[in-house]
Amino acid sequence: MFQWYEKAEVCIAYLEDVSSADDPTKDGSQFAQCRWFSRGWTLQELIAPPEVHFYSQEWQLIGTRTSLQEAITRVSLIPAVMLNTSSQRQSLDDFSVAEKMSWAASRQTTRPEDMAYCLLGLFDINMPLLYGEGRVKAFKRLQEEIIKSTNDDSIYAWRYPEELSKRQHFWGLLAESPAAFGHQGGDFVIKRARYLTRRSNYVATVSSRGLDVELALTPHPRDESGTIFIAVLDCDMGRDEVSHELTPAIILQKTQWHNDTEFVRVRTDHLLMLSMNRMKLAKDLNRYRLGYDRLSEAQPRQIFVPNSLSTRRSPRGVLFHPEVAPLYHDKPFMIDVLSNNSAWFFYVSKSTLANTVTGSLHRRNSAFEEPPHEAGETFVLNFDHTSDLGATEPAQPIVLGFLELEIKQNGGWNSWRTCLVIGLEPHPPNPFGTPSLYTVPWYAFEKKDKVAAGELGDVLARENRAMEHKLLHEVLQVEFDLESRHSRLFYNVILKLKESSKDSRR
Repeated sequence: MFQWYEKAEVCIAYLEDVSSADDPTKDGSQFAQCRWFSRGWTLQELIAPPEVHFYSQEWQLIGTRTSLQEAITRVSLIPAVMLNTSSQRQSLDDFSVAEKMSWAASRQTTRPEDMAYCLLGLFDINMPLLYGEGRVKAFKRLQEEIIKSTNDDSIYAWRYPEELSKRQHFWGLLAESPAAFGHQGGDFVIKRARYLTRRSNYVATVSSRGLDVELALTPHPRDESGTIFIAVLDCDMGRDEVSHELTPAIILQKTQWHNDTEFVRVRTDHLLMLSMNRMKLAKDLNRYRLGYDRLSEAQPRQIFVPNSLSTRRSPRGVLFHPEVAPLYHDKPFMIDVLSNNSAWFFYVSKSTLANTVTGSLHRRNSAFEEPPHEAGETFVLNFDHTSDLGATEPAQPIVLGFLELEIKQNGGWNSWRTCLVIGLEPHPPNPFGTPSLYTVPWYAFEKKDKVAAGELGDVLARENRAMEHKLLHEVLQVEFDLESRHSRLFYNVILKLKESSKDSRR
């Protein structure tokens, strides 16, 4: 249909609710309130033809698209440069995806799917019409086809009103209707980037699960959780067709502890605006006062954003191998596990940690439960045995278990004893109040008598935890990563040495 109108010499629009006596140039005129400007399919009838003639209900000529440019721009928000005759007007390819979407933001169709289908010609897209799939699926399918044919990031520059955004915490990168592109704020328009912003010309990959896309990310400066990032979009924003004052950005949240590439969008009522390394919210665009937050330089990253967030899944438990990664090859340390609490289980397995020195297990008289004497044994703490703590984030820091360790220098000249306490805790709150999507493992070194007495107040408070255990000229620290065992992922506790510093706690 778009091509059919495009090849016509002239298109005639009969406005049944506009009389010949109406003055289209006046505010509040019948022409400005005409139903023709609120219908979805008439958008292509307005844009595609070389010229449009408007007739009143009495079949009197009201004017042409060219002669009524100003009045049409006021009611349709389509720039005047698109309303000239075909020989003088600007090409559709010069406008960003977001700007073209905004032209349809306030329009409606009888069939819900037509809100997407009426835009096919505007974006030069071909796709099957599947009546019955619903408005949201049809519009997302349209956006996926647009993404396959362009690298215009403005397709992600949409936002919802606050009441709609609060409907859920987590969103994908695709909007549910063109209306989302009509809330940029003030008289700002999103346009194609004027200058190069990336070295690559990477095009997003679309799958049934979501989008694999390259975006420039930088951490939110006021986020203590480490999960909130600002994604700077490859497009510009200005008040007219010449100015390029601001750069739009959206808010993303990291979804997995072990994966830095998967994110979801949060707070869709916010479309951030950046000026150099300063940011402000779209709600305040008319005031145009920059905030005080300064951003670090955004770095291009290839990330995956699912269309919808699946059920939360956490690692099955915690693994501990009695071994330590040495700082110097000529100064290895040996680790003995002297005792542990009953939450730990034991499996004999060969160590998979490279460049480590495996310790031994000894039975000793202890107030704690003693491990069996098995060299090379791995300690396993299953969350299934602690009330499924891995399935939901704890409201407060909790202790999962502890191990009494003896660290011996090679040759047995020196030895140290400490208890390693392992637990889970919630993230610090982020600036937007969305819940975290994964559990956070933590550790602390504590004295045996305190652990035996159940005096764990210090380790439960993050600021009081001893994160290092002092040896000779080194300190013992812990890192967490993931290890696969029995077709499940576990948090893996890794003991590592680091050169001692003056501010070591022990």
